[in-house]
Amino acid sequence: IENAKIDVTDADGIPATSGTWYNQLNLTVNAKDDESGVHSIVWNITTPNGKLNPSPSEEAWKIGKNITYIFNYSITDSTMPTGEYSIFATLQDNAGNTVETDAVGPFLVDCKKPDLAIDPILNSTIYQSGIDFHFTVTEGDAESGIRKVTLYKMEAGVKTPVKVWTPADDAAKRRLRVDDYRIVNGGTYILEAEDIAGNISKEERTFTKLSTTAPE
Repeated sequence: IENAKIDVTDADGIPATSGTWYNQLNLTVNAKDDESGVHSIVWNITTPNGKLNPSPSEEAWKIGKNITYIFNYSITDSTMPTGEYSIFATLQDNAGNTVETDAVGPFLVDCKKPDLAIDPILNSTIYQSGIDFHFTVTEGDAESGIRKVTLYKMEAGVKTPVKVWTPADDAAKRRLRVDDYRIVNGGTYILEAEDIAGNISKEERTFTKLSTTAPE
């Protein structure tokens, strides 16, 4: 099998680099064997919890003899451990010969969305002059950390930003962000919490019982 190597890209198809957080890694090997043909691949993936077992694999021979074959595998599952990933692959041709690719990584992987809780949970049943919209966003110590929290208001089907909270250089607020915003105009609001790896949690609420009109 000739010149087998692993190409690693993110969710947008951009080449991945070590030291950067990702919520998805796409692995690709373009395999070629001019003689017996490409048989199979075994992905050897080491996570913070050790090597994936069983190792993911794919068999090309089942669809006939292939001189060339493109193997793909994606790391996207939210149950995957968070942290450093290193990867190499073992390829085999139909004659039983094997070759290992060079190892790639380590890459930082976080596929878990931030924990997001908001209050009030339900629309008010009585009219009020405003509602204090309170939220809590949490990221675990091993996770990538909070990038930003954005409150949107739906306007004619379009999300319009109302308020953006960013943690700046505050390390503690990259793990826990507690804040609020007073809403005085009725409508549908969406709160999005995004972490550094690009995972997004969303909550949507509609408030109808709001009035700032003074009595005449």
